[in-house]
Amino acid sequence: MLTSVGFRIPGSVLACHPLVYTALSSLSSETLSEAVVNVISELIYYSTAGNSGGIPVQIPLIQVIVLQVMSLKEQLRDSSKGRPLGLELQ
Repeated sequence: MLTSVGFRIPGSVLACHPLVYTALSSLSSETLSEAVVNVISELIYYSTAGNSGGIPVQIPLIQVIVLQVMSLKEQLRDSSKGRPLGLELQ
């Protein structure tokens, strides 16, 4: 875990780090790996953890994650129903 290393990494540093960029870019890859999902999960966890410096410090990272995830919306659409996969009407 990122938070177990004992120091805080500002969101502005993580948001532009090449490894974070690579992981986020890999979300749209045809060969999505479990490792990529784990990295993104850790980044999300870290950005909201109490000992990460707080959400205001992590906003740059949160913005990058949200923008990348939201850009996947079209890829996740079920073309037969016209809405994102997994979102069934109640």
